[in-house]
Amino acid sequence: MDVAGRTKWIYQNQDLKWPQGLDIDSRDRIYVAGKASNNVHVLSYDGKLIRVIENISAPVFFSK
Repeated sequence: MDVAGRTKWIYQNQDLKWPQGLDIDSRDRIYVAGKASNNVHVLSYDGKLIRVIENISAPVFFSK
């Protein structure tokens, strides 16, 4: 979403099951934890898939 609350893009991927948290790094990469798919999807700021980190047992991100 942008600062006005408008949706900029929507990420969907058949290999992402039960998204359970988001995080962002200093380079504006977005991390989406797939709790049921046991992976983390790494996205660019504009929603393009950069990579999938596999074999993480039930990943979840917690607020700081």
